[in-house]
This record gives sequence, structure tokens and C-alpha cells, in this order.
Amino acid sequence: SELPEIIILDGTLPDYTPTEFVTTLKSWVEPAHMPIILVLVHELDIVPIMRAKRAGAAGYLLKPFDRQSLTTRFHEQVEKAVQARQASRAA
Repeated sequence: SELPEIIILDGTLPDYTPTEFVTTLKSWVEPAHMPIILVLVHELDIVPIMRAKRAGAAGYLLKPFDRQSLTTRFHEQVEKAVQARQASRAA
């Protein structure tokens, strides 16, 4: 079955931290093929953001965000995923 090109994930999860969710998801799919953008409440503490990025999140947006920021981040990450997938097929 086809996987999505990208996941945009609200970081306010009832049963997981964003880091736990990203780690779990990345264990199911090849990381280069599934960028995850976290949408987070404005964080004064950067530690949760850094943990999620180390776990494999491609990036994040802070709430509130504008449509242009989301669109730009989305297109950047989809393009990176497509290039990574093409490179892995060529190898």
C-alpha cells in the first residue's frame, strides 16, 4: 500500500510525547521516505523540540502559524523526501 508523502502531527498527543510518536513511527517506515512536521504550542523550553528532531522529526511549526509557513514547510519536506527516495532507488 502507498504511504503518505509527509505527516503533519499535532504535538499535543493524549498518549504519547512527540518524541515517542516519532520514534515509533520511524521504526515502522524508512526515515528518508516519511518526513514528519510537528505542530507545537509555543515552547519556551527548546528541549522537547530538540528531542523530537533527534528522534527523526523533519521540522516543526509553532502555534499559531500562518498558512504560508505551513505551505512552505510542507513543500520543502515533500521535495526532500522525493529526492531521498529517488536517490535510494538509484543506489
